[in-house]
Amino acid sequence: MLKNLFRAFLVFRLEFRQPSLDFSALLSYWRRTPLIQQVIVEEREKSGSPLMRKLNEVYPF
Repeated sequence: MLKNLFRAFLVFRLEFRQPSLDFSALLSYWRRTPLIQQVIVEEREKSGSPLMRKLNEVYPF
């Protein structure tokens, strides 16, 4: 039982920990991202699959 309480404590500690935002690390990651990857992601979001387009027509919300 003590083992389970310790595990639960560790899980809660991880869940409620405030993330530290390091803007310089985020900026360096963004700079290293290839431009072509960003274009591909944008194209995918625009076109979507035929099923998604149909669902968007039928259920426009």
